[in-house]
Amino acid sequence: PDRQAKRQMIALQQLPELLRRVKELEKRLEAMGEPPAASEPD
Repeated sequence: PDRQAKRQMIALQQLPELLRRVKELEKRLEAMGEPPAASEPD
């Protein structure tokens, strides 16, 4: 249980960075002419 809790804490800490990376990739796709597949409103 303790190991799982640590993994969850690390994952939560990485969420803002992951969101930033996803948004950056979506911008790159749009620049290439590919609309995001399933974008959700902010």
